[in-house]
Amino acid sequence: MNPSDAHFGASSGCKLKSVFCVMVLMLALGWLTSCDGTLLDGVDNCPGVVNGDQRDTDGDGEGDACDADDDGDSVQDELDNCPATPNSGQEDMDGDGIGDVCDADP
Repeated sequence: MNPSDAHFGASSGCKLKSVFCVMVLMLALGWLTSCDGTLLDGVDNCPGVVNGDQRDTDGDGEGDACDADDDGDSVQDELDNCPATPNSGQEDMDGDGIGDVCDADP
């Protein structure tokens, strides 16, 4: 039996060759998922990193899992004293390392 003639399911009638052609087309259109396994890459806001919730805190179209500045305040998350809330001035009145806009006890 030729592998391209293999059928999926008793009544599906779907040939391996047809499935391969569809997958190539989906890949070309950016519709195949790479990591998430839940979204098509054409829709996924962070196709190279698993982020099933698709959270995008700053609404810039880039998922937080890929975004170096989740809150969009122009301060990189690794340096931001309040990475999920915009605070470009990085104010921290009590010097505890937590930005005043996030600090329960500023």
